[in-house]
Amino acid sequence: MEGAPNEEVLLTELKTLLHEAQDEDRLKNTYYVQDEIVKKVKGLRKKYPDWQNYRVYHLLVGSDLLEPTKYFDFPGDDSIEKFIRSL
Repeated sequence: MEGAPNEEVLLTELKTLLHEAQDEDRLKNTYYVQDEIVKKVKGLRKKYPDWQNYRVYHLLVGSDLLEPTKYFDFPGDDSIEKFIRSL
């Protein structure tokens, strides 16, 4: 499942959206986006003991993947795609 072409396109889009939100935040000299990311990450780590197995999680926190992930994104309201689009 990891690495499918449509996933790569989506990852690129989400990375762009995330960087745009972070850049806008910096221009405003606020920490809203970073604070929201920290809250989201803390919540996901509490709810999902296997949080490191989600590819989009690594995009959100800016970590490198050393091994393939089992899942792409979290389900439902926990979706990082939805979260990034809401910033």
